[in-house]
Amino acid sequence: MPRNQMLVAVGQTILLSALGWTISHHLLNNAYHHASQHHVWREWVNAMEMMENNTANGTVPSNSSSFNITFTDDHETFYWKTLPRDVLFSAIISPLYYYWHIWLEKSFPARPRPTATSEKAFNDDPTHEEDVIQKWIAQGKIRRASLSWWNTLVKWALNMVIGSLWQAGLQSLLSDLYSLRLPKRSVSSMKWNIPMVLAGSFIGIAPLSDFVAFLVIPAHQRIVFEAGTQAVWEVFCSAFVGLFLPWLADTEFVSMMVANITEKARNETQSQLGHIPSVPDEL
Repeated sequence: MPRNQMLVAVGQTILLSALGWTISHHLLNNAYHHASQHHVWREWVNAMEMMENNTANGTVPSNSSSFNITFTDDHETFYWKTLPRDVLFSAIISPLYYYWHIWLEKSFPARPRPTATSEKAFNDDPTHEEDVIQKWIAQGKIRRASLSWWNTLVKWALNMVIGSLWQAGLQSLLSDLYSLRLPKRSVSSMKWNIPMVLAGSFIGIAPLSDFVAFLVIPAHQRIVFEAGTQAVWEVFCSAFVGLFLPWLADTEFVSMMVANITEKARNETQSQLGHIPSVPDEL
């Protein structure tokens, strides 16, 4: 039974994560495609290309290719490389994350165990324990103990710090192995990435969703709940980008910034044209 619960939870987690990644990919793709058609964005790309070409060789760049540049991602690369890789990593990390939550609940139970029961009644299985307690509460045999806020806060802090670190380290290790790189590279780089990982774990929906999960979600369903809330958050952020980019391009600040960059690029181009040496007439 516990193994089946783990497999079901892992399958649901992978499915929800893959669904969120796919929807977010298409929303961002559409957002970048529509943004690239805005005249402000086209002028900015054109100015960046002129400045890059001026720095590289001092020649006047062609404007024809600038208007075709977009930030859209290749769907074939996403479906045949990015998505399968992320699903594989999730299939490896999710079972470990499942048992991490089981360990947290056993070490810091949200509610004290009923004193009228024996440890053997639960067979050291917190998922079975939850089912038994729910049954006894429904039958009126026991009253549910009050929530331990201290244990809940400890679990939340451990998951946000230690949990985020070991998942990030394992993710980096799997990326190196997947790309046929030496694993020691990811291990040595983790010490520099620790501050970024810790800061990133407290950004977005994760802090709130994790706290809610420790309050009301059983341990064997927490990875599913977190995957679902993360997928909803990613879709929301991707949809927000699609609304935000057109509004940002129409602001006066962005228009003035792009105009200044474009003028600077044209001045550099004209300056380089003025320094082109003339070819002497030897005839």
